Amino acid sequence: MNDMYDWLGVVYDFYRSVFDRNSIDGAGAPLRAAVHYIKNHNNAIFDGQKVLFGGGDGVVFDSFARSWIIIAHELTHWLTGSAAGLVYRDE
Repeated sequence: MNDMYDWLGVVYDFYRSVFDRNSIDGAGAPLRAAVHYIKNHNNAIFDGQKVLFGGGDGVVFDSFARSWIIIAHELTHWLTGSAAGLVYRDE
């Protein structure tokens, strides 16, 4: 999905320009994400390695990968774990 790819780049650029971080881990890690990972899923999650965006149910929610706020939120889970050395699990 082009929206997700574009917003991943915007969030990456934000962390680079504001916090001088080279990607989420500070060492140039690729931003890994998947769209529509569960049919009609109304959520987005960071699974410890990549961000997974639900496509929404088409009634209440549209694709979660179209929102820069959701993308930034999920990538910040990744950044927090990377920067603080926290283990991300059971959420």
